[in-house]
Amino acid sequence: MPLRLWHLVLVLPMLLLASLAAALLLAPFVLEKDLTLVVDGQALSLRSRAGLVGQLLAEQGIELQPGDLVEPGVASLLFDGQQVRVSFARDVLLGVDGVTRILRSPLNDPLALLAGAGLALAPGDALFVNGQRFDPAWTMDPASPLTRLELRRPQPFLLQDGDNLRNLRSSARTVGEALLENGVALREGDALHPPAATSLVANMTLQVRRALPLTLHADGASRPLRLPGETVSEALAAAGVQLDGEDYSIPPGDTTLVAGMQLRVIRVHEEVVYERETLPHRTLTQADPDLELDQRRVLQQGQDGIRGLPQRVRYENGVEVSRERGEVEMLQEPRDHIIGLGSKIVLRSINTPQGPRQYWRVLRMKATSYHPGSQGNSTATATGAFLRKGVVASNPKVIPYGTEVYVEGYGVGSMEDTAAAWYVRQQPMFIDLGYSDADYQPWSKWVDVYLLTPVPYGRFPLTLPG
Repeated sequence: MPLRLWHLVLVLPMLLLASLAAALLLAPFVLEKDLTLVVDGQALSLRSRAGLVGQLLAEQGIELQPGDLVEPGVASLLFDGQQVRVSFARDVLLGVDGVTRILRSPLNDPLALLAGAGLALAPGDALFVNGQRFDPAWTMDPASPLTRLELRRPQPFLLQDGDNLRNLRSSARTVGEALLENGVALREGDALHPPAATSLVANMTLQVRRALPLTLHADGASRPLRLPGETVSEALAAAGVQLDGEDYSIPPGDTTLVAGMQLRVIRVHEEVVYERETLPHRTLTQADPDLELDQRRVLQQGQDGIRGLPQRVRYENGVEVSRERGEVEMLQEPRDHIIGLGSKIVLRSINTPQGPRQYWRVLRMKATSYHPGSQGNSTATATGAFLRKGVVASNPKVIPYGTEVYVEGYGVGSMEDTAAAWYVRQQPMFIDLGYSDADYQPWSKWVDVYLLTPVPYGRFPLTLPG
C-alpha cells in the first residue's frame, strides 16, 4: 500500500477524536441548559448558556462574600439538569455555659457548626437551637436558618426538700426544668424558692416546702387545699386569705400546722346603731313689720330634733354576738318653726253712705243682729252705751272697744258690746249689729267688716281666732 494511503488510515481516526473532544468541551458554552439554583434553601428553575458555575452566579447577580458556600465550586462546568446550591454565611450566636461569641458560617447543621467551633456534645450536655432543645432526630428546615446555639453542660446545685438535702446536676436552663430532669415532682400547693422560671446557676440552692392537706373554712365556703407553711398564719397567707381589723382564725395564727387540720377564718365586723327618739320642734310667731297686717310668711323652717342611744354591735361571720349600749347623744338639735305675722298697717278707703272713710283692716265675720226686746228690754251694753242702731257687739279680743266699723247694708257702727263668754269661745269671729225695737232688722250671714280709723295701736291682735 502506498505510504500516503497508510498515512490517511492512521491520521483520520485521530482527527475525528480531536473534533469530538473539542465539540464536547465547547458544548457547555454553546448549548442552553435547564438548571436549578438553590439559594439558602429557596430553589429557582432556569435556563442558561453559562458554562461555569461562577458565570451562572454572575448572570443571576449573586456576589459571594468570605465564608459563603457554593456547591459545586465556581470553576466547575455546568451541564444540563444540574443543581447549584449557594449558602450565604451568617452570624450565629454561640453560647457555652453563659459565655457568648459570634460565629460566621453558612452551615445549618447544629452538630456540624459545633464541630466547626471545635466543640462536641458530651453525655448530659444540652444543646438549644434557636431557643428549642435540640433533638438529634430533627431535620433542620432550610427555610429556618440557624441563628442561635446554646450549649449547656451539667451544673451542680443543692436541693433542700423539706428535711432532705440532695446534691444534683442538670444542664437545664431553668430551675423548674432542672427539677423535672432530676425527677423531682412538685404537687399543688408546694412552694419552690427561687421560682421555677429562674435561670439555673451553678452551685445555687433550691428550697422546696411541701404543702400539707388542710381544710379551709373562710368567707362562707369550705374547701380542701394543700398549703405550705409551718404555722396557720403562713398557710393562710399562701392561700391568699388576709385577716383585717379584728378578724381572727381558729386555731390561732401561731399554731403549728398538722396534716388534716381544719382552719377557720372568723370575719369580725362592728357597727354603731342608734335607738332614735324624735324631739318635736316648736312653732312660734313674731311680728313682721315688713309684711302687711293679716299676711304671714315662714321666717325659719322648723326641724325636729333627734336624740339617739348608741349601741355598738359586734358580728362574727355575719352573726350578732354582742351589743354594748353607750350614752345618749343629740344627733340633731330641734329648730323652731317661726312664722312672721304682718304688723304693717296699710290704710285704704271705702265709700260709705256718709262719704269715703279710711279703714285699716277687713275681717270676715258671722253677722247677727239684736235689739232691746231680744235682751229682756235691756238697753245696757258692756261699755254703758245705749243699745240702738250704730252700736255693735263683737269679740273685744278681735275688735277693741270703741273701734268704729263699717258693714255694707248696715252702715257705720261703734264696737260697744260683747256676748256671753261661751258664745265668744264657740264663735269668736262674730258681729252682732244693734238696733232699736222700732228699726230692728234680722241678720244671719257672713260679711266683711271694715275697721275704720283711727287705728288703736297696741290694742289689736296680730293673729285672729280660728
